[in-house]
Amino acid sequence: MKNRLISVNLNFSYCMFYFEKGIPDDEWHISPGKQGQSVQYHPHFENEHYSNFYNFIYFADIFFLKAYTLCETIGHLLFKFYDIKIDENDSRDQISFNSAIFHLKNENRPLNRALNKVKYSTPFQKGVRMRNDIAHNHPPYEITSGVKFTSTGGSFGVGDYTTSKEIKKVMIGFLESIRAIFEDLYKHSASTS
Repeated sequence: MKNRLISVNLNFSYCMFYFEKGIPDDEWHISPGKQGQSVQYHPHFENEHYSNFYNFIYFADIFFLKAYTLCETIGHLLFKFYDIKIDENDSRDQISFNSAIFHLKNENRPLNRALNKVKYSTPFQKGVRMRNDIAHNHPPYEITSGVKFTSTGGSFGVGDYTTSKEIKKVMIGFLESIRAIFEDLYKHSASTS
C-alpha cells in the first residue's frame, strides 16, 4: 500500500510539473486554421508544449491506473479484515473495492454508508470514469474522430477532447476522494478493533 501511495504521489507531482510548464490547450481547436485548413488542433502549441503535453499524459495515465489500484487494494484488505466470504456460485461476486463496500452492510454499516458516499460522489465517479476511459476506451486527452452515429444516421464533426486543466481538476477530485476513503476507514474501523 505504501508503495502505491508513493507512486500515486510521484505521478501526480510529475503531472503538475509539466502542467505548470505550460500546456495551452484551453482552445484546443480553431476553424478555420491559421493556414486555411478546415480545422487546426492545438493551435497555440509550440515545440515545448508538445513535450509538456506528452509528459503530462504519460504521468496522468500512470496516476489514474495506480490511484484506482489503491481502491482495489483497500477492497482486498477489507475482505481479509472482516473475513468476508464470496459466493463461489455467483460470478459477479468478486474480491474488489465495490464488492467489499457491498458486503460491509452486514459487517460494519457505518463504514458501508461512508464508503458508499465517497463511491457515489461526483469527484470519485469522474476519476473512475477517466481511469476506465484511459484503460479500456478512448483516452480523454486524445481527440476523437468526430464521427457519431445515431438511430437516424451519422454525422462528422470536430470530435471530443478533455483539456489538461480539466484532467488536473479530475485528478485532484480523485485524490480528495481517496483521502476521504482513508479517513472513513480510520474513523469507522477504529471502533471495531
